[in-house]
Amino acid sequence: MSSRVKTLLTGCKGAPGTARTLGILMLLLCIGELLLLYFSFAYKVPNFNVYATIDASNLDSQEVRTEFGFDSAYQKRFLSELRKAAPLDPQVFTIEEAIKVREAILNLGHIGEIRASGTPIELLEGIRENRRLLCGELAFLYGYALDSLGFKVRNMRVARSVFDPWDSHSIIEVWDESRGRWVLSDPTFNVSFLKSGEYLSTVQLYEAIHSGKLSEVAVQKSGDPSYSYSFENYYISYFSLFDNLYYVSHLHVPGIGRFPPLRFLDQRRFVRLVITEKYAPYTGEIAIQNLALFALYLVIPLLIMTLAISSVLACRGRKP
Repeated sequence: MSSRVKTLLTGCKGAPGTARTLGILMLLLCIGELLLLYFSFAYKVPNFNVYATIDASNLDSQEVRTEFGFDSAYQKRFLSELRKAAPLDPQVFTIEEAIKVREAILNLGHIGEIRASGTPIELLEGIRENRRLLCGELAFLYGYALDSLGFKVRNMRVARSVFDPWDSHSIIEVWDESRGRWVLSDPTFNVSFLKSGEYLSTVQLYEAIHSGKLSEVAVQKSGDPSYSYSFENYYISYFSLFDNLYYVSHLHVPGIGRFPPLRFLDQRRFVRLVITEKYAPYTGEIAIQNLALFALYLVIPLLIMTLAISSVLACRGRKP
């Protein structure tokens, strides 16, 4: 083994055992951290979120919406591509018009086997090329389309548990200017929900489920577009996912905000668990998740840096 390789493994030539141990541990931690980040981004591990809470009453304002994080030049390009595929130019911003946008997008293709991901333009191309978009991607695309067309939009999510990332779902809410409130619009299944003839928000549907009044809720599916999943034949009961309800304030955070340790500190990346007055969810899970991510995104990077500095100082303090 060459002296250079030995130096890499031991920290420095002739280094004491402590420096050697620090060097190896630092290397393993670096590799582990990088692999974890790679798999979370490459395979879209969905439960690597930092959580906060928000009271349901604070969701009533039209200003509590989702920011999509793309500049005006990108939005202009997206609208150009969207209008080439579907001539959309709503003049009023109601749930009825939002449904028309939803169905126009879902009539652009068919669900295929190859999955699409990426930015809204890439997702729009994916639908047109008959690629498969999952609920998160469909909500991203549909929400951004509505936002670009002038609607006020927000992303909501439901999940059975923080620790059960697969049994979860992404939904879009639209601010209906004629009704003066938020209304649920689900692009994955092309559905909205009515109670006593009135469109429901996600919070209203959540409360109907937990109050035992789900029988009073009607599922509205106004059309049969070529690109939609079956609401009736979903692998799990749609309503059973409403154990936990979340509001997402920022769907796309450009720059270095997604990397540790900023990923833990950046408030834009927080997913907010909605706390209702009567049917408040258990919040212990998000405390555990945040503690784990505190270690992952802050403690471990700082430990790596400390070990690196210690190893270098140990090497420099030891004569070869």
